[in-house]
Amino acid sequence: MHGVENKNANIIFLQETHSTRDREKQWKAEWGAPLELAHGSSSARGVAILLRNGFDCNIKQSHIDPSGRYIGIQAQINDQNYYLFNVYGPNNDNQAAQFYDHLLAVLKKEDLAYEDRIIIGGDFNCPMNPTLDKQGGIIMSRKKIVERIEEIQMTFNLHDIWRVKNPKKKSFTWSQKSPFIFCRLDYWLISDTLQDLIKNVDILAAVKTDHAAIVLHLQGVEETKKGPGFWKMNTSLLSDERFIELMKTNLEVWKEEGKEFSDIRVDRRLVSSVGRAPDCCAGGRGFEPQTGPTLR
Repeated sequence: MHGVENKNANIIFLQETHSTRDREKQWKAEWGAPLELAHGSSSARGVAILLRNGFDCNIKQSHIDPSGRYIGIQAQINDQNYYLFNVYGPNNDNQAAQFYDHLLAVLKKEDLAYEDRIIIGGDFNCPMNPTLDKQGGIIMSRKKIVERIEEIQMTFNLHDIWRVKNPKKKSFTWSQKSPFIFCRLDYWLISDTLQDLIKNVDILAAVKTDHAAIVLHLQGVEETKKGPGFWKMNTSLLSDERFIELMKTNLEVWKEEGKEFSDIRVDRRLVSSVGRAPDCCAGGRGFEPQTGPTLR
């Protein structure tokens, strides 16, 4: 646990921990606060979620991947329910495809809704947009992996918040020297409903790792004033005959159902989320709240 104790964060996501069951008691004793571990082996995989001592977070349920690729927790933070997932994606394309298909299935079992507070963070081991997220090496999209991550985003209305805040910026979370290659492989994917709470999202240098730390800071819920959200239309749906027929048949019904919401953005999300439903198939990063949740 050395190198983590002084991190100024209330929740910390770690990947590639190489933790094992026989060291679990030692890790928990050293940390001295709530700690969730998914073990890999002593030389591969492993993820962890660490909570700062005294932080107002009650873990209600946890999902531990036996292969050490993800941890999911349902937690109550400052009287708000959050679904937090720490992921460590495989490098191999076939393994990665299977992993993200499995992750989507796990998330669907949670019966999550578009208004739920979902945060997925970690090392996805895939640049989403090679033009912006990679420098050096072969600039080629890992299409089937990108498509699966995007499917998770569309299914649960999640946004790569760093890219939302930095639409054209090149900044990287991983690098190697020979040959020189830089990639942005680490992301925070957050619910659309959380965007008004974002105070800061950043990429910071980290020690004893070839990855940078990614930081997400959410302001206190009680201090929040609602502002404009972010929504992007998936224009490929306009050429999908099933989707067009679905909208013609159900749009008026959904509009009527949406009248119960006082926030017009919720009405819009209801239509976009329900409209998508039939087509859905199945290094040290942390998270630090102040008065509200903050990820680091």
